[in-house]
Amino acid sequence: MKAVLCLLFLFAAGARAQAIPVKSVEVACKGGSECEGVEGALDFLAREYTDINHLKNTMRLYAMNDGIKSLEYELDQENGVYQLKVVMEVKNILMNYSVYTEKDPGLDLPTVLPVREGDFVDDRALEKTRALLKEVLGNQGYPDAQVGFKQSKDEDGIELDINLLLGKPILVDEIRITSDSKVLEEIAQKAFGKLEGKNFYLQRIKNSMEELRQLYIGYGYYLNELSLNYDLPSKHTALVNVTIKSNGLHVFYPKGNMIIGTSELKNVLKNSVLAYKRQLPEDIVLQRVRNLYAEKGFIDVESKVELKNYKNLNGELVNHYTITLKENERTKIERIRFNGNSALSGKVLRAAFFREAPAVVKSGYFQRDYVENFVQVIREEYITRGYVNIMVEEPRVQIVEGQAFLNYRIREGVKAVVSKVVIDGVPEEMETEFKGIITTQEKKFFNPVTFKKDLEIIENRLRQQGYYFASILNKTSKNIVAYKNDNSTVEIDLDIDLGERLLADQIIIIGNRKTRSKLIRRELEIENGDLVTREKIQNSQTNLLGLGIFSSVLIEPVPSANGKSDILVSVREKDFGVVELAPGIRTDIGVKVSGNITYNNLDGMNKRISLKGQINQRFNLNSLDERRREESNSLIEYDLATNYAENNIFDSEVDFSASLSSSRKRFFSFDADIQRINFTFNREFTPWFSTALRPQFENIEQFDATSPADEGTFQIGSLTPGVTFDFRNNRINPTSGAWFNVNVEVANPALLSQQTDELTINYYKTISRNRFYIPFKNGTLAMSLAAGIEENLAKNGEGYIPNIKVFRLNGVDIVRGFEDDEINRLPNGQDISEVTVDDKAYMAVLKIEPRFFLSDTTMLGVFYDAGRVFVNEFDPDDLRSSVGITFKYLTPVGSLDFDYGIKLLRKTYDDGMVDSPGRLHVSIGFF
Repeated sequence: MKAVLCLLFLFAAGARAQAIPVKSVEVACKGGSECEGVEGALDFLAREYTDINHLKNTMRLYAMNDGIKSLEYELDQENGVYQLKVVMEVKNILMNYSVYTEKDPGLDLPTVLPVREGDFVDDRALEKTRALLKEVLGNQGYPDAQVGFKQSKDEDGIELDINLLLGKPILVDEIRITSDSKVLEEIAQKAFGKLEGKNFYLQRIKNSMEELRQLYIGYGYYLNELSLNYDLPSKHTALVNVTIKSNGLHVFYPKGNMIIGTSELKNVLKNSVLAYKRQLPEDIVLQRVRNLYAEKGFIDVESKVELKNYKNLNGELVNHYTITLKENERTKIERIRFNGNSALSGKVLRAAFFREAPAVVKSGYFQRDYVENFVQVIREEYITRGYVNIMVEEPRVQIVEGQAFLNYRIREGVKAVVSKVVIDGVPEEMETEFKGIITTQEKKFFNPVTFKKDLEIIENRLRQQGYYFASILNKTSKNIVAYKNDNSTVEIDLDIDLGERLLADQIIIIGNRKTRSKLIRRELEIENGDLVTREKIQNSQTNLLGLGIFSSVLIEPVPSANGKSDILVSVREKDFGVVELAPGIRTDIGVKVSGNITYNNLDGMNKRISLKGQINQRFNLNSLDERRREESNSLIEYDLATNYAENNIFDSEVDFSASLSSSRKRFFSFDADIQRINFTFNREFTPWFSTALRPQFENIEQFDATSPADEGTFQIGSLTPGVTFDFRNNRINPTSGAWFNVNVEVANPALLSQQTDELTINYYKTISRNRFYIPFKNGTLAMSLAAGIEENLAKNGEGYIPNIKVFRLNGVDIVRGFEDDEINRLPNGQDISEVTVDDKAYMAVLKIEPRFFLSDTTMLGVFYDAGRVFVNEFDPDDLRSSVGITFKYLTPVGSLDFDYGIKLLRKTYDDGMVDSPGRLHVSIGFF
């Protein structure tokens, strides 16, 4: 158990109120290799403590480390020099565990146990696991079950075997079913018969009872009563008794319903019976039916309910409801009038009426509940503008020949004015500052909504100025806002408790076993001597979680003395190794299998290395030229890559990554084997501005080429600088803001590109991608504009841009609705891969997409796309375009998009090819 076991102070009692400068720390640790992950955290104990309590509190924080089993410390003093001696024992890490039984009886075991892989092993967690498993096994019919543990330790940690000794089970000897209905009894016999002779697993029996209840309800036995009891006549036998009382069968038979389906009507009435818990009177059935129609705008529905009670062939009572309906027409809202309003115009109030209305009202139809509840909406509209005396009468509703005329009478009253704002508990200059930054001002009208925001502004400002524990004492009190003079004036009185302004003292890090404290400190936005603010602590926590190596991060200040506070950083590490296997099908590359092995925290500094691989085989060859479609077999493609990444390389502000890959890919007019090595240097100057630089070398061997110029081997050395401006509110699923990126790829012999008598590779390629997100109610308008230009600089026949580097619209730049071989045709009908680019090439793609939120994780939208590639001349009038519909499912890595696009102005080409009508696209996180 974690504990501070003893503290021996070997100095005079009079020294207890004095500062304690600890010059050295001596650590003795029991636990072998596990000590390495904990001892480092104790280095920072060599510091000056304000007094003994400060030392005690600090040691208590260190003892909170999950890895410490016990901790003792002793303070020595010699000639005014203090030495801290620490003796501790650390826990072992559970690498993995396995559960064994002497037989496999089909147990339902918990998927999560108190002992967890990657956590520390202690006796308390083992005992909790034992108790949980014994309880679970007992509930499943094994009262004598025993749980044993066998631990084996190696240099990595503990291997735990959990052995379940089940013992003799309790068996269900008999299930007796009694019922006043032979039909219900026969159904129950079938449901429970399979449980006889099995283990007495009470929860499984209860689940069968609930399934039987739902089955009865499906048959119309809504009020049946089921009860269960059991006896244990011996230690290992059980007798189960199930009693069923019918209480009659309910049948609902609607006639004349056209707008509302029979199943919907029956479902509403079924729920009414279940809620009413007895037979429904005819007037209640009538009321439920009329309410259902009223919700949909039918208030003139004519309905009649006739109840007949009789016994069927099985002798059971049947409650038969015949519901005769004449739906008539929906009641339209013909007119909405507002009387007595002057501050808000009728136009504004009518807009508010439809803004939050249900769909039936937005369509122009009457719904009584909403019409009556709109009174509260009017009140809120006025209150936010300072009219606290607002009175709104119940609406007057007139229905004439299927048309509704609505009239709301309003008495606005006097607008409340702020007569005084007082902020107590703070210095005069701070009070003046706060009064200047809030919207609630003296001699201005009072707005309760913005006043709540003002309170948040003041609290945030206090946190920013280092008053971490400051609070508004009377924030929840009604006395904070006092209405005077018949509510025509308002007095504001805030009482603030500033607390102590805290400066950061020591940073105490616990919980990191493999991660270096140096890495954690680098991500913190607070250092020794800094003001302690909520913003810095929250940003630090976000930074640490963003590393992806911690499952939880807790940062909190621990005040010591003299306005100082230690900062406790408690982390829990994840399993750094990841193995993934992902089979699938994609519309562009066909059947695929991909795998990934990643380790995320090399050297304890979050250096990452991964091995990734993918193989695929296309079943659709439309992305190849005509000859290759007819002659080519389905070539297996592959992509193998080793990646390494490190943030803040050499303790700089630069992030670094490297990649070595080998791949075989199919292109329009050739296949290619590509070996590539690149390095990327990235620097984030602000949260919204970053730069990148990528040197790269590629060796490309092209084969099965339609054009002889595309056959052979190419070496391309390039350098690609780029800048990014990111103003999006969310990098994964943005709903507002903008994003801008420009990359310029430069390739020439000075960068190791090919230079021979036959070919010199010397070009530049510039691509600008820009995205905009404009929010609107229940959605966002997303727009994307991408444009690019590339130019061959090896003129006069010395070279050209290799086909593999020529623009093609695919991936993120796809124009939805088009196949690869359709959108990459030039205005003259040739595919761009059939043309040698010895001068310039261009690309442009425009996407406009209004998106509507269906839920927190789903969106539906429509889109307009336009784009094309060009050689030598760019003509925006020749862009190809499409329209379509998109469905998006939001995931943690981006949106999973299902897009179906339909071409506008389909074309027929000289080679006989005709554009297809449209196409379905599936992608993740492209736009």
